[in-house]
Amino acid sequence: GTVEYSLSFTNTYSAKGQVTFDGVKKVENADEMAEKYTFQEGDFTFAVNEIKTEDATETKTVVSTGKSMSDGTIVFEPIQYTIDDVGTHQYIMSEEENTESDNVLTTAQDVEVTVVVTDNMDGTLKTDVTYGENEQKATFVNEPTTVVIDRYGTIGYVHAGGMEEADFMKLFEFFTAEDYEQTTIRRLSDIQ
Repeated sequence: GTVEYSLSFTNTYSAKGQVTFDGVKKVENADEMAEKYTFQEGDFTFAVNEIKTEDATETKTVVSTGKSMSDGTIVFEPIQYTIDDVGTHQYIMSEEENTESDNVLTTAQDVEVTVVVTDNMDGTLKTDVTYGENEQKATFVNEPTTVVIDRYGTIGYVHAGGMEEADFMKLFEFFTAEDYEQTTIRRLSDIQ
């Protein structure tokens, strides 16, 4: 007799790609501060959450983090994709609570990011990124916090935002005794 064999071949195709988000950090009215604000690497940190909705339930998963650099740019960890990720992905970028105690308020502003992943059919994936309302990059703007203390270290005034020295003098002209000196500080930890 004859024996018949049946052979089955399964070809698998895979593709990979990644995206690295662009961001910038700005401090509003920084030039008006008594001591000009300068960025230090890692002063501000950021989280990127992927938003998924299934059965009317929204879930958020942190997929990348970022930190500000000394020039104000934000460096994010890349997000990796495989062939299973082809499609549209929604993300929310947010600034984490500032732990460096510099006198700059953490912004509550979030940036929405959309990434469309497509297959180039050559083992690579293409990523098209849109920030917010079609911006070129994610931009976070913060206000400085100004603190005025007397010469004994007592806080006299806290102001969200930069103030010019002339404004201090108007606010504290009643501090005329020698016991008081108006001082602006850069770090809140200096008076704690």
